[in-house]
Amino acid sequence: MSEPSTEETESGEEGEAREPRATSEGTAAAEAEPPAKKRRKKRRKTTLEPDPVYDLPFARSWPEDPELRRLVEAFSRGNYAYVRENAPRVTERAADPKVKAAARDLRRRIDPDPIAGVLLLVAIGLLVMLAAHYLGHRQESQPVQKPSRPVPHPTST
Repeated sequence: MSEPSTEETESGEEGEAREPRATSEGTAAAEAEPPAKKRRKKRRKTTLEPDPVYDLPFARSWPEDPELRRLVEAFSRGNYAYVRENAPRVTERAADPKVKAAARDLRRRIDPDPIAGVLLLVAIGLLVMLAAHYLGHRQESQPVQKPSRPVPHPTST
């Protein structure tokens, strides 16, 4: 009779070496060794950064202009103070009406929504009305009179 082998090979993933695996009849040294961890390939980072102008969907149709490009890059980085200060200048200096419209649109996008102001005023008005209703319909509190002598409990004799 042939003896069963003490080690069987386990096929790994593509490009990995095969690792020995101990069988139930394996040696103590093979059982004490933990299985090796699989290595994962690291993804390479692309060296080319995407153009910030084309990252914003609304800016894809805008014309190429260096000042407008700086505004859009500042907008995409979150530098809204720069956009707020320089958008009116770009609007005044630009000769192309499309660049002027784009600068106005970019400035409009950082302004607060007009409906937010209206809703805030409605909420304040509602709060004032509720407070006035509560204060106007309060019952006058009467002073509590203390009994001159203790009131007997109904179950006491």
